[in-house]
Amino acid sequence: MRAPFVVTFALGALGGCTDGGAVRSNDDAFNDAFHDTFDATSVTDVADAVDSKSTADASSDAGADGDANPSACPKDDPGFGPRTNPCSAPASILCSYPDGCAFRPADAGAPFNVYRCDDPGSGGRWTLIDDYVATCPTIMPSDRAACPCSPHMLYVACLFGTCEGLDRVYFDCQTADELLRDWKSTPVSCNPPEVDGGDADAATD
Repeated sequence: MRAPFVVTFALGALGGCTDGGAVRSNDDAFNDAFHDTFDATSVTDVADAVDSKSTADASSDAGADGDANPSACPKDDPGFGPRTNPCSAPASILCSYPDGCAFRPADAGAPFNVYRCDDPGSGGRWTLIDDYVATCPTIMPSDRAACPCSPHMLYVACLFGTCEGLDRVYFDCQTADELLRDWKSTPVSCNPPEVDGGDADAATD
């Protein structure tokens, strides 16, 4: 029987989250072991906070579906860069940017990241109207390879390799302060194998 992996992630390594996150892996034992600690459902579904009627009424101001954005919109996709990207644009303004994420779900609509300036009570910030959680790639990415899914991978890390192969590593596209445009890797240290020759356990500092 495979022994479950034992992993402890420093929250700062996963972007400094304070309200949970998600670790993705192709290893079922890993996922089961960390279901309680990293809960994908804690990722905010911004769509729930959007009034669909007001969005429809604002369509004349929208830059959605690839139209030219209004002048109040940032030049570049505000989903990259600082985790909190402040704004002061009217809520009726929608800003659209191409979504290059290859793991965008088929039911997520047109391939655009659409934002509005939303104020949760602490000041305006650019917020995705319809968000989704991107899945991890099946093949390990290269360190510093492009990560176009970054705006949709908040608190998500992807685990690759094995402890037996001494190549256990997780990849994510974020720091404590930023959502990055490229992948970064963090080695995962493993505890020694069990006496009976069982699988080694994984752990991070």
